[in-house]
Amino acid sequence: MSVITDLLLRRLVRDYQRVQRVEVRARYGLLEAWVSIVGNLVLFFLKFGFGVTTRSVALTADAFHTLGDMVTSVVVLFGFRVVRTPADVNHPYGHGRAEPIATLVIAILLVITGLEFMHVSFDRLREPVPIQGPLLAIGIMVGSTIFKEWMARFSLDLGQRIKSEMLKADAWHHRSDAIASVLVIAAMVGARLGYRWLDSVLGMGVALLIAGTGFHLARSMVSMLLGQGPSEELTGKIIAAAASTPGVLGVHGIQVHDYGSQQVAVVHIEVSSQMTTEQSHAVANEVEEALSRRLGLSPVVHVDLGGKPPRSATMEMVTKVLPEVLAAHPQVSGFHGLLILEDEKGSWVEVHLQLPSDSPLQEAHLIGHQVSEELSKRLSGAKVNVHTEPSAHPS
Repeated sequence: MSVITDLLLRRLVRDYQRVQRVEVRARYGLLEAWVSIVGNLVLFFLKFGFGVTTRSVALTADAFHTLGDMVTSVVVLFGFRVVRTPADVNHPYGHGRAEPIATLVIAILLVITGLEFMHVSFDRLREPVPIQGPLLAIGIMVGSTIFKEWMARFSLDLGQRIKSEMLKADAWHHRSDAIASVLVIAAMVGARLGYRWLDSVLGMGVALLIAGTGFHLARSMVSMLLGQGPSEELTGKIIAAAASTPGVLGVHGIQVHDYGSQQVAVVHIEVSSQMTTEQSHAVANEVEEALSRRLGLSPVVHVDLGGKPPRSATMEMVTKVLPEVLAAHPQVSGFHGLLILEDEKGSWVEVHLQLPSDSPLQEAHLIGHQVSEELSKRLSGAKVNVHTEPSAHPS
């Protein structure tokens, strides 16, 4: 799959390796959209024609599912045309949020399509209609399944390369159509064996698949558009990147605004009140560089005076519990670099453990993991990050 994708990208997308650029990213989306539109049009006419001829509601439903995939690809086409629009005075961070909006439209169309075919399938179940399942139609569905799976993998490959949820969603549409085609094949085989009800039942299965996919996508996109907060994983990485910068005493007030093509992170850091303005500005610049380089974020760093780190209840608890936990690991000769950060989401604890320099790497990793789990449990679920390093002298 990657070989075919690379071939198409080299021939059709200029500067295809520079995926961090909005314009190049949009070209990826436009390529996927046009390949999907043309492929779905061909499949729709084939399936619909045979669906009418054989009077198969499952095949006809699958044809319109394919047509629905074409409509969603048109939405993808429109969405990426908006995404590539340059930033302006009213949209200083660009038009990247057109992507989740377009994905939400796709989701709504899927839910509507699924409900419509659920109704048709239910009516056909009450009043079954004889279905002819010629071998040629079954052959077309097998070919359709293979082609749709290829389109799904193509879209998913492009989506992973540019980290686009819209292309990944379109890939799922293609894959669900391939699954639906398998169900239609089963309905045709069942009809040839005399199980007339199988067509309607499997038609309902296709309808549920379509509607369920749409609902899942809609919920995800609505959450994003409403300002969904960053994941715990991303928050932890931001804290680690900022706290590792010399001069930073604390990190709080993390916000991440997702604009589709870029993520803007607002971070508050605490520095010593003894610093000069020039020194605190230099620390903030280093934090911004670390967040940009390590996480690909567009950072905005605010500097607050922290003085000495406050001895919070968490600090008191850690200084009491940590020696008790380490007592179960006599290999640990000491610890340092204890950092405790707290915000509205909970506590983040980081500590460096010293082990004999000749300790096996596997043993050091196991001790770090065990200490991290025990500390987290003793601290009511706090996030704990343990580093192990060699002490000055071997055992």
